Amino acid sequence: MFTVNREAVSEAAVQARMLAYGQAEGASHLPGKRVAVCTSNPVELAAFVLYAKQLGISVLLIHGETPFVTARERAVEAGCSLLLHGDPVQEWVLPADGAGTYPASLLQYSSGTSGDAKLIARSWDEIDTEIRSYNEALQMDPLIRPIVLAPISHSYGLICGLLAAIERKSKPVLITSSNPKVALGQIRDISHHLVYGVPMLFHVLLSLAGENLRFHQLISSGAPLPEPLFDRLYERADRMLQQYGCTEAGCLALSPQAETHTEVGRPLSHLSLEAGDQVDHPGEIVAVTAKGRIHTRDLGYWSDLGRLHLLARMDDVINVSGLKVYPVEVENVLMQCPGVEDAVVFRGHHPIMGERAVALVKSSGTLTSASEAMSSDDPNSGHSMLTEASVLKAWCASKLPPYKVPGEFRMVSDIPRQPSGKISRRMLEEGEIAP
Repeated sequence: MFTVNREAVSEAAVQARMLAYGQAEGASHLPGKRVAVCTSNPVELAAFVLYAKQLGISVLLIHGETPFVTARERAVEAGCSLLLHGDPVQEWVLPADGAGTYPASLLQYSSGTSGDAKLIARSWDEIDTEIRSYNEALQMDPLIRPIVLAPISHSYGLICGLLAAIERKSKPVLITSSNPKVALGQIRDISHHLVYGVPMLFHVLLSLAGENLRFHQLISSGAPLPEPLFDRLYERADRMLQQYGCTEAGCLALSPQAETHTEVGRPLSHLSLEAGDQVDHPGEIVAVTAKGRIHTRDLGYWSDLGRLHLLARMDDVINVSGLKVYPVEVENVLMQCPGVEDAVVFRGHHPIMGERAVALVKSSGTLTSASEAMSSDDPNSGHSMLTEASVLKAWCASKLPPYKVPGEFRMVSDIPRQPSGKISRRMLEEGEIAP
């Protein structure tokens, strides 16, 4: 079925765990109930999800690093009867109040990047429909091994990386070690692979491996790829894929061969998508499914070739004196600056000027190379006296119209991200995350 790269855990170990769940006291009462799973051990998680799917048990996925108290609160709020928590997993019986009988579903809390997290329930039948449509669009040879770097506590890693691979009789490898060198070893050892990752993970891999890393095939999702990172990956992959989705409906679109960092392809066959008609007139991406219309709050547009391009979250767009600034566009420019390792742009507020762009930037130490590059034609420019913020401002001013240049640059040691690798610009704007 699949292999897990930790302590040589094999298919037999997963089957043994599934059998153990089936023999557990009270397991016969679980169909129709909701069970929360919070573990960093993918063997436990994968085994229970497969077992639950077979028996019609609803599963609430909680990220494995979530503390017990928080996991318990979320499980109770979702009406779960049982919480499986930790590594090794311990079973915790939850209060029965409110824990009724439910349709068999996969449950997840939305990421909360643009508002309060909400509980999403999708039936196992819906998941199966997505998997069939996904594999139809992917057209992947079963002999190509998926290497799943994305956590399977999220639908991207679980449904697309794991369950879809099992359905097409492939054998995915789940990378469980937090050491990126382990992932690099698997990528190099498995010649015909498809790596499932998110932008931050790919950035780390490229930083470690440098020019020596070559991908057979890779697929990115979870957050838009910065253009400089897309270009580096494109040069090092035989095939570059991107996909786009949301918690409410799973994968919505897939690009089997992405040519730009914004391209996320065509809709899967079981749904349709609405978006803007051109890059200068983007519109909200709306998914039309068997359950109705889902407003994603993402901005996108259709290219002349009928491919969907993703621009930004609607809530992240910054209104500077009536003009729209897309944070990703500014981040792409910052990431091209020599010495910049990571950057995020979000909405700031000025008491007189109103909204403005604010940039958090992580550098490799100094940005003198950028100032030298800009002043190479002017030996009397005095670039050595420039501060990091002034170098960044001058860099952006040379490549962007004035209204898109951030009004503030903050140098940080790390960019705050959620466990999924996503950035919550709303939380940065509201000060809920300390930069």
